[in-house]
Amino acid sequence: MIESLITYFTTLPPLVGYLAVFLLMMVEGDVALFTFAFLTSVGVFQIPYMLFSVVVGTLLGDVVWYAAGRYAFQARILTWLRVIVTHMASPFESHLTARPFHTLFVSRFTYGIHHALLARAGMLKVPFRTVFSIDCPAILCWTAVIGSIGYFSGASFEFVKQWVRVGQGALFIAVISFIIIDRIIRRRI
Repeated sequence: MIESLITYFTTLPPLVGYLAVFLLMMVEGDVALFTFAFLTSVGVFQIPYMLFSVVVGTLLGDVVWYAAGRYAFQARILTWLRVIVTHMASPFESHLTARPFHTLFVSRFTYGIHHALLARAGMLKVPFRTVFSIDCPAILCWTAVIGSIGYFSGASFEFVKQWVRVGQGALFIAVISFIIIDRIIRRRI
């Protein structure tokens, strides 16, 4: 599967690949960042362009979520989405209003809740400047942590792949040995 993903991205023109990274980072976070960092480590993408695509895509996505909470979710047609976001963010609402820095920063590392909190911050009319000043360092730290994990996973992929083959052979020999020893013991008993 990994090789097919690598093959797919290597056949794309580089600009299309970086555009895909940019768009996916607006919607999805952790899994996409890990995957793209992994692909960067195996040579599919270049680090400077990848960092730019990831950071700008994530930042723009967060601005869209905040703006959606501030303006779009107020529309009658999107009431159901406002209810979902409110339900998801309600356990954290007191933290969001009392300690927005801690709440938004930590939520960046919490899968599935960050976008809801950004939209809820928009609904609560937390000033955009406050959200933006919190979101920028959070994105940089999150990109460094998750991106490093993905990058070093890819860097060790070839090493691990080599040892998996050795492990497969050792497991095969162990199973065959177990079967032979089991048959010898059963005949003697």
